[in-house]
This record gives sequence, C-alpha cells and structure tokens, in this order.
Amino acid sequence: NREAAEPAPLTPEAKAYVRNLALSNVEMKATEAYSGQQIVEILGSISNNGDQPLKIVEVMCVFYDANAQVVARERLSIVKASGKSLSPGDTRPFRLPFDSLPTTWNQTLPQLVIANIVFE
Repeated sequence: NREAAEPAPLTPEAKAYVRNLALSNVEMKATEAYSGQQIVEILGSISNNGDQPLKIVEVMCVFYDANAQVVARERLSIVKASGKSLSPGDTRPFRLPFDSLPTTWNQTLPQLVIANIVFE
C-alpha cells in the first residue's frame, strides 16, 4: 500500500509557520567510516523565529544527479520528540548523517525542505 509510506503533507497551521523557521550555517561534510563506506553529514542550525514551541521538525533532503534528476529523498528529524522542544527564539545545531547515497548523486548539498512540524 503506497499511501501508508507517503507522509502526510504539512497541516495548514504548520505550512503557515514554516516561514518562522530558518536554517543557517548549513554545510556538508564527508567522512569515511571504518568499513571504508563514505558517510555524508549535513550540519547546520535551525532557528525558531515564531511564537510557538516545536516538539518535532522534520526536513526532506532531496539529492540530485548531474542532470538535475532526483536520485534520493530522505526525511529526517532535526528536532526530535524525544529531545527538548525548540522554544521561540531558540537556535539549535543539527546533524543529518547519510550512509547509503547512490553513486549517481552529484555530490552537492541536497535541497532541504521542511516536511513536518509538530507543535508542543
């Protein structure tokens, strides 16, 4: 059932709140694991410039090939439910590790799109 795998779109409230979130200092770093496998990390910070505490913020990372075709999509949490909420005015670092990107990926920073927001 394909529908179960598709995450729900942003709620109207979350869609309106996205403009209050800012990603900054985003950079990519590649390291080699002990196994010889390459691990790509995206590091950066997220700021909550709005007036509501956030329990979860997920981002969709979209990777492209040299022809601008999508070769991978991964959805990851940059604010996790198990951690501390992102309060209004807070900025927090995040780290997104990727260990199974296709070899056809163009080695440039993926497109980062806010995919989900859960309010406190």
